[in-house]
Amino acid sequence: MPNGKMYVKISGFIYNPAQDKFLIVRRNPNLKVAANKWELPGGKLEAGENDLEHRLVEEVLEETNLKIKPCAPYNAYIRYSPDKERKYLVLTYTTKVLDESVNVKLSEEHTNYAWADVDVLDDYDIEEEEKKAMLKGYKLMH
Repeated sequence: MPNGKMYVKISGFIYNPAQDKFLIVRRNPNLKVAANKWELPGGKLEAGENDLEHRLVEEVLEETNLKIKPCAPYNAYIRYSPDKERKYLVLTYTTKVLDESVNVKLSEEHTNYAWADVDVLDDYDIEEEEKKAMLKGYKLMH
């Protein structure tokens, strides 16, 4: 059973309208939660932090080298660690890329990235709730 603590993870739906695709990243296989899974970029709120949008901007920059502006939260769900010891509230925001000339450069937390087409999401190993957030974001931005 979870220890009663709930962690907050913020992720960003980064859409490229010219390609009609959005950015997903593959988690490092050595991570404790969702190893090797594909997800939207983002990260966990640290103890004492309360500015969700600032944390999202920093996490996306750290993980992908992209500078973004969070637009609006649009999805929330609960995720548990595989051992059920940790519970996460995952909040997803629509975002805008501020400099489209910058290329994606991954941190060591991720091993790959893709500009995903909504029609081929089943080709990626994505947790079901994360996939729902992706599809919902796509519908909002499309």
